[in-house]
Amino acid sequence: MKKDDCIYLGSLVKTHGANGEILLITDHQLKEYEKLESVFFEINKRLVPFFISTIRQKSNDSFFVVFDDINTETKAQEFLGCNIYLEKTRVIINSSKRGR
Repeated sequence: MKKDDCIYLGSLVKTHGANGEILLITDHQLKEYEKLESVFFEINKRLVPFFISTIRQKSNDSFFVVFDDINTETKAQEFLGCNIYLEKTRVIINSSKRGR
């Protein structure tokens, strides 16, 4: 996946609990966030797909997310600071908050 085919969604900022849940802070207000099935993590300047196990809203711009294959706090910590992208064809946002 190329960055040109995606929009910047936000970043992973901290772990929550011991089961690998991660706090995602977004630059957009997501609508129908519960329909999100996957996102792309930017790792070493490449976009890598990750599938969402569960997602729940904390506030308008933050979500607790559990990703497939990230099921411990230690594993989740490896991805803190990652930028998260969403494929443009799957965009389900209301508006940009910060303009990236």
